[in-house]
Amino acid sequence: MSNAKLSIMIGLLFAVFLGLACMYTVPENHVALVLRVGKVKQDANKKAVLYGPGLHFKMPVIDAVKYIDLRLQSLEHDASRTMSRDVSRIKTSNQKDVLVDYYVKWKIADPFLYYKRTANSVLKAQRLLMPQLNDKLSIEFGKRTIAQVVSTDRVAIMKALKQEANVSAKELGIKIIDVRIKGIDLPVQ
Repeated sequence: MSNAKLSIMIGLLFAVFLGLACMYTVPENHVALVLRVGKVKQDANKKAVLYGPGLHFKMPVIDAVKYIDLRLQSLEHDASRTMSRDVSRIKTSNQKDVLVDYYVKWKIADPFLYYKRTANSVLKAQRLLMPQLNDKLSIEFGKRTIAQVVSTDRVAIMKALKQEANVSAKELGIKIIDVRIKGIDLPVQ
């Protein structure tokens, strides 16, 4: 093979590699943030630019793409399996300890704020949400007796918990879709 043909082949391979490095695809149910030299790309109004599903182009080496999953997420709290059961215990108004199992359905409402607060980590978001939810749950249970909690007020507790949790979750760029209490148990003692 002559040097000219080899140079052309190397040039074509480099052009293909460069072309592929300039493209990225955002999957369905995701958005992408482009970080240019480590900072989120913004429009003229200083708002983060979000790229929806499809094929997009970027500057190779200069731009990095962060994908944010907009699908519904789940957070489960199983008090009976928690390592530190003292943290999981909640007191009712008549000072009875109960263990509460619940789950939360949430999704990302503000991708840029979510990225800033959690570095796009679902685990970090859940670790930030869990204490807030436990505090709100303790407050709601503290207003009621054990009989009210077990029988009549469960729906009211879930509704109040969802509303109060949404206020604090908004600071993370998250929206709470649903909160459900799976079970209420008495401690072994």
